[in-house]
Amino acid sequence: DPQKGFISSSRALKNWEGVSIMRLNTLKESESIKAFSRATHQMMIVIVLYSVVLFVVLLISFTFWINIPLNNITKAVLDKKPITDNSLLSEGNEFSALALMMNKFFEQRERLTSEMVGHKKAESQLRLSEEKFAKAFRVNPNPMAIFMRNDGRFMDANDVFSNLIGYSRDKIIKHTLEELNIILPERRLAVMDMLRK
Repeated sequence: DPQKGFISSSRALKNWEGVSIMRLNTLKESESIKAFSRATHQMMIVIVLYSVVLFVVLLISFTFWINIPLNNITKAVLDKKPITDNSLLSEGNEFSALALMMNKFFEQRERLTSEMVGHKKAESQLRLSEEKFAKAFRVNPNPMAIFMRNDGRFMDANDVFSNLIGYSRDKIIKHTLEELNIILPERRLAVMDMLRK
């Protein structure tokens, strides 16, 4: 029993023929074994305490260096707002790079949202303007028509123009002056030049 400082050994004693005739047991008490046993026990306590302290330090470090920045980044994502923690933004580590990238994303998203609002407003104004033009075009008491410059095909005509030439609006659209027999082919170029001016 090393705890009590005893060393025991046992050996079988044999005769000339190899038959065991007795067993020799020895027991010796040793102070150095007792001291070694106490030192080993104390060392185990120190190692366990050191391990516990190391675990606590690592846990605190994990919380400070990893968990806090991740919580700030997660909060910014959930709130859909840029990160304002200057210490996180200026650290120069991976979390700082992620925070800067997220802030750039939020900045671009804000700019894009602003542009989309501007585009929607412009589209709405354009639609309103087109509606006003179409209304003015339709109810105008003068004959009016819109045609393509390159080939003279009609794009639209009001009712007064339609009544004047004797064709329905649907028949006029996508046809030329020549196809509708409104103008002679040799006069087409002169009329087109006059309309372009």
